[in-house]
Amino acid sequence: MRVLRRKFMRWDSEPKHHQWYFYHCDYPRYKEMRPLLRYAHAPRDFGSLAFNIESREVLKEFAENDISLVQARQEMVETQCCMGDPFVVGREFTRVITFLNRFEAGNTGSILLEDMLFGGLNMLDWDKEPQRLVGVLTPQERRGLASSIALVRSTAPPHTPFSPSAPLLQRVLSGLIDAPPTPDITAVQFLKFLAQAKDEETGLLAFWI
Repeated sequence: MRVLRRKFMRWDSEPKHHQWYFYHCDYPRYKEMRPLLRYAHAPRDFGSLAFNIESREVLKEFAENDISLVQARQEMVETQCCMGDPFVVGREFTRVITFLNRFEAGNTGSILLEDMLFGGLNMLDWDKEPQRLVGVLTPQERRGLASSIALVRSTAPPHTPFSPSAPLLQRVLSGLIDAPPTPDITAVQFLKFLAQAKDEETGLLAFWI
């Protein structure tokens, strides 16, 4: 039985409710690893890629046939490219995409999110199956996403949910009833997460777990 060793669920677990996990990404490291992982097929091929304790544990599990080749490749990305704590959200996050698309300023953000979550953005063939790592944003795209959301927030017409002058009733109710936050609240929370990027070379990874 595999040991749950870090922030991700085990591959053989069956969660009742899948969620998206967004992580800030060490994009230079991701770019360096990606072509090497394409040609990694046997445990010996991963030796030069295992730079920390967790990635060496992945290599051991692959050598013992506890995980598949695709799982080993993706877990190498997880253990070495993910930075900090994730932004975790359920299926209701799709409402944020729809919400942003209502505003011209949000078009860039909605397209990037849709392509990232459903279009395998910036991914190679080897990391598209099974669907765990679902999309990647480059540092430039991550900055474009943040700018788009921030622009919607600052230019939303009065009395829209994103407007600072909008009533707070929906925000209060979201904390009193068992319901997900409204799209505008989730977008603000996501924007705060994006603002935590450590430097200009930070990208974004999305997992569906």
